[in-house]
Amino acid sequence: MSSNSKNIGRDFIIGIATIIGLAFLWIIISRFINDLKKSTSSDIISEEGKKILSNPKQRIKLREAVNHYHQTGSWEKLDEVSG
Repeated sequence: MSSNSKNIGRDFIIGIATIIGLAFLWIIISRFINDLKKSTSSDIISEEGKKILSNPKQRIKLREAVNHYHQTGSWEKLDEVSG
């Protein structure tokens, strides 16, 4: 076997090892990101809020309560929305 063919074989093995290493690195990073996404809660609106917003009458009451709050600084009308 000539020296040139040994270098080609070695380069091929190094190339394969590099590809495998990068694939494992990609898998590790992907799993880390997915685990991070699963453990992070990003709910902005509660289930009760979604329920209120899906009902047109309650949505109007909520808008009135927010307007009342902006005028008076009091959330007293908010009880009328969910009750």
